[in-house]
Amino acid sequence: VSIVSVSQGAKQQLEERFGQWGADIITISPGYSQAKGFKRVGKGGGLTADQEDLTDKDILVLKSIPNVNFVMGQVSATGEVKYLGKSGNIHITGVNTDAWKEITTNEIEFGRDLTKGDIYSAVIGYNIANAFFNKQVQINRQITIEGRIFKVVGIFKQGENDNAVIIPLEPAR
Repeated sequence: VSIVSVSQGAKQQLEERFGQWGADIITISPGYSQAKGFKRVGKGGGLTADQEDLTDKDILVLKSIPNVNFVMGQVSATGEVKYLGKSGNIHITGVNTDAWKEITTNEIEFGRDLTKGDIYSAVIGYNIANAFFNKQVQINRQITIEGRIFKVVGIFKQGENDNAVIIPLEPAR
């Protein structure tokens, strides 16, 4: 009985630690694969899909897989971000706000995560908030991303996506 109890306790502790590290999260991106329906391209012989991006249909298929708890589509690109007259090109990621708060392992130091009602809100990395613009960006301040005004609702802890700008999926598209 004690051996079984110890092993179950160790299993639970291991699962919790893997969950904290995001080891139970799988990222699927279009591109290289050896799956049927893909073709060889280029001199390097790499494999790539005929389709460049994953679609909303792909997300629905992934959601239908048993034991998959959350599926999150996202888009990302580099864009111009401005704050108090200073600007620069920063990597911006648009996320599904419902799934993102369940999937992300990053911790917020100030403010909050994005929520379902957010449209023009952003969570930014520590470096973006404290060093990038030579002025500190605080919660509830406005930044301009590709000409649109976004309210900063959260700032990641230092070391957690320091150079990130995370916004809701629809305005990112």
